[in-house]
Amino acid sequence: MFNKKNILLNHFYQIVFQQLPGKNVQKFLHNSFWSMGGGLLAFSFLFLANILAGRWLGPEEYGKYNFILAIGNILSILLVLDIDTGITYFISKYPEKKKRIKYISSFYFLFIFLCLTIFSLLILSSFFLLNIEGVNLTILLSSLLLGLLIANKRIAEAIIRGSKKFKYQSISKITEGISVLLILVFNIFLLKQSTYKSYLVAILIGGTILILLYFHYIRKYFSLSLVYLKNIRQIFNYSRYGIINSLSTLVFKGLDKIVIITLLGTYQLGIYSAYYTISILLSARLIQLFVNVFFPSITKLVNKKKIYNKINQFLIKLSLPIFIGYIFLMRILFYFFGKDYPLHWNWLIILSFYFLFHFSANLYGWILASLHSSGYYYQNKGTILALFVFIFLIFIAYINNSFTIEWLFISLASSKLILTIFYNRIALFLLNKQE
Repeated sequence: MFNKKNILLNHFYQIVFQQLPGKNVQKFLHNSFWSMGGGLLAFSFLFLANILAGRWLGPEEYGKYNFILAIGNILSILLVLDIDTGITYFISKYPEKKKRIKYISSFYFLFIFLCLTIFSLLILSSFFLLNIEGVNLTILLSSLLLGLLIANKRIAEAIIRGSKKFKYQSISKITEGISVLLILVFNIFLLKQSTYKSYLVAILIGGTILILLYFHYIRKYFSLSLVYLKNIRQIFNYSRYGIINSLSTLVFKGLDKIVIITLLGTYQLGIYSAYYTISILLSARLIQLFVNVFFPSITKLVNKKKIYNKINQFLIKLSLPIFIGYIFLMRILFYFFGKDYPLHWNWLIILSFYFLFHFSANLYGWILASLHSSGYYYQNKGTILALFVFIFLIFIAYINNSFTIEWLFISLASSKLILTIFYNRIALFLLNKQE
């Protein structure tokens, strides 16, 4: 099986780049098999559960779940602040066990400090939050639990990714996906609970199982006696520009749904969430699976200009097939949501552009992140620029009283196009400067 897998991957590489893969590329392709192959299988279970939840719950209840998810995502971003990128960088850079123990232990100490700070602020502001339309105590507590779960998953995955345990990661995520799907079916058909809580409980239990599996591996690298201020400073200094990135990500990973539920209502949020699932969520997961191997693999490489040129070749040759293929993939997936969700082909075309720009921006962006803090600095400047474009376009629609879901998708795609161009130019500038 593995020989056939290697032959297919090597053949694909030769078609795209017109040359045989070297040792580093072969190792990258091997790791990509576990990350992409195992990750896709794991994601397929979670993705199927997401679509079935939308179909079985209907737009209204599905919209309620996605509102909780939006708040949970915002909370998880505040809890992690992109320092998971820093821990992946240092763990992949230093394979020695003692050094890894120092970094991981220090990292968790920093995370606990962030948790205590954020939760204290939430308690102090709870009376204000409960006065927001659509927010009650159940919604708030559910969002807190989900946010904490997502944050812990991000941290644990950063460590597993930096350790390059892609096979273990894939098996763990497959277990999570199967658990979520089975629990959702049990809640809907046996307990007869067709509300957002059925899906939320399935997600929480499945995520907890995943974290426990990750900690089974991570625990050997954890020691409170090896928490060092020096390592905390190193992680924080590397990730400090990512704090800006995290705060801007709040808009893309949470505020869009809050804007929709405020201006258009829960039902329209359910419709938006269906398209979001088959496009933006799917693209984010597919890209994450690729970056899972891509970033640790390029961190140690000296000649990153070569990688930059190969990415350019890849995008020139495959952009059109990717664009067309993604449209039809979304159409097939959307069918499974059922008749309660109206089909808009123009939305699918816009979202396919979004995927292409998002994928390109991530490839160039992670090259920048691999150039240590200087690249990371420019990566965040690009994120701020994209955020400005997105907010400006939404503001234009709002003041003209013409805000629609379609305009939101156009704004997202436009911001990713600007980000791709910016990352491409800056990456070339920095790489030429290194030579």
